[in-house]
Amino acid sequence: MMYQTANKLYLREYVEDFEALPQVDPNGDILLAPQLDTGTLWQFSEHSTGNYFLRERMVTTIPPQAHPVSGYFRDERFYASSDYAMQPPPLNPPTQFPPIIVGESVLRNSQRLTVVSDGSMDPISGQAVFAWVITQQDRRGYIRRSKPIRTNPKYMSSFRSELEGVHDVISYLVTNHYTGRKLDLWCDNKWCIDALNKSGNSLDELGKPEGALLKATRHLLTEFVDITLHHIYGHQDDNNSYENLDFESQLNVDCDAEAKRQMRASSVSGRTEAEPGTGAMLYLGDDMITSHMAEQIQYAGQAPKMFEYIRERFEWTDHQCCSVNWKGIGAAKKRLTRPVSNRTTQMMYGWLNVGHQKIKFDQDGTCPCCGQHEEDQLHLYRCENVLMRETLQQGIQDMERTLYKVGMASPVYLGFIDAICKIVQLPRKPYALHCSHTLRAIERQESLGSDALLRGFHHVEWAYTLQSTWIPPRRYDDGTMEKKRDPFELSTVLIGETWKLFEGQWKMRNTILHSPDSFLLASKMTQLDRRFVEYKRNKTQLLAYQDHYLIDIPEREFVKWERDKKKKLLRLLETCKAAFIRECEARTDRQSLITTFFRRIDPT
Repeated sequence: MMYQTANKLYLREYVEDFEALPQVDPNGDILLAPQLDTGTLWQFSEHSTGNYFLRERMVTTIPPQAHPVSGYFRDERFYASSDYAMQPPPLNPPTQFPPIIVGESVLRNSQRLTVVSDGSMDPISGQAVFAWVITQQDRRGYIRRSKPIRTNPKYMSSFRSELEGVHDVISYLVTNHYTGRKLDLWCDNKWCIDALNKSGNSLDELGKPEGALLKATRHLLTEFVDITLHHIYGHQDDNNSYENLDFESQLNVDCDAEAKRQMRASSVSGRTEAEPGTGAMLYLGDDMITSHMAEQIQYAGQAPKMFEYIRERFEWTDHQCCSVNWKGIGAAKKRLTRPVSNRTTQMMYGWLNVGHQKIKFDQDGTCPCCGQHEEDQLHLYRCENVLMRETLQQGIQDMERTLYKVGMASPVYLGFIDAICKIVQLPRKPYALHCSHTLRAIERQESLGSDALLRGFHHVEWAYTLQSTWIPPRRYDDGTMEKKRDPFELSTVLIGETWKLFEGQWKMRNTILHSPDSFLLASKMTQLDRRFVEYKRNKTQLLAYQDHYLIDIPEREFVKWERDKKKKLLRLLETCKAAFIRECEARTDRQSLITTFFRRIDPT
């Protein structure tokens, strides 16, 4: 296999693998033996005449700008079949984020440098940014940089954002020849530091999404003469003032603030550049995909049609579709069992077998609990049946208790419950201390429709409200952290509690449906009585004479029968009716009209 650049040519050497089984075509003829890659790469240089290439030396890599080429050998000379054509630059070049350099000469003359890297990630949108700084104790010289990360936005993790920052700053140090100095690198992600300090590359690590990046970072670390990786606790300014922090902690706070500033201000455009340390690449749109490729390809193939259906189903715009917390819905669905998940999906998209659906099949759509003419999904929450209202009140009390236990801010979950009570028309004294974030989330939620909140289509503003009101976990004296759910997990709890409220209403509705006091059962019994009366009043037109004894039952007696007994008799009457109709049709076909026996009289 040959690869060509502007003035070089590269040959990947293969040999025939005689130990492998030969390939045979359908006719039984033996084809070429399988080829085995030797791992040897030869570099050829272009002759001064420009007509052919001559073998020069062995190399270890092929430049990324080289592309495959065909040709032929003659007397140790290779003649390419086509000229090299440089690929045109992309029409949408990526946004560049060059480092800011101040006092580089001071850093060059310093024997010891301090390096701090930090990453920041939005768990809802998957947007991530890293920021790092290279400086020394008096800060007279420094190099700092911040850059968005556009790799696998749907599967971004805080670990990857931290590792991307560490890899980027180490790459900068190697490229700009800082490897000979004593370096102290600090990062507030302990998993990242432990992974880089571990020697070797196990197969388990390389199989993970960050395995290739981890391997590339470890390889770069071997270039340094004296570098030490340290873990530092993040967000120390939450408990102490900036002036009372040590030097490295101050730099960590500065990097965290710069990363958040870059996340708010950055407007990236164009296709992202290929990240180093990536063994395989896939671009979907302008984002680079290096992990979970099967899932992301499936999403790219199926999501457009799904969104098209959702827009038509709920009459939403593109903006409304994108404003739903789909990531939270996916996380909440994974916690459900298969039957509950299927039933929840039916509820979300209006496929439940309620009265509204039954009417479409010419069936009775009466509410089994209160007798309303047409039962829709929203009626499950608004039904005036005493048991349904008690179940709803108990479900909301359980929801309030759960949201309190998980550590959610009271203005948020009380405002959320008030919004639900307003939709289901449940009397409740509204909470008077809603914060501005909660009011904004309620307003944005209303833009999705009246019952979107009950279906689980929560506006992403709820997640950002939880993030704004979230109190970071405390750090105890022994260094351990308080166990606390992050804002994204809290938004997932909100969705799950909404579905639990539906489950309670659905179970109670079905319990009433199959009870003797069901309005739907009473309606069906009335229909059976009417059909019996119809047979009794029109027996000569519907039944044969020998079948009339089947309806010699007083109406007052038939009304007292059980439903199964009534249905059994009516099925028998339907069978007799069908037989009587067939007999009448056959009799009519066999009999001749009396006029056929009349003789025609000629009037002349």
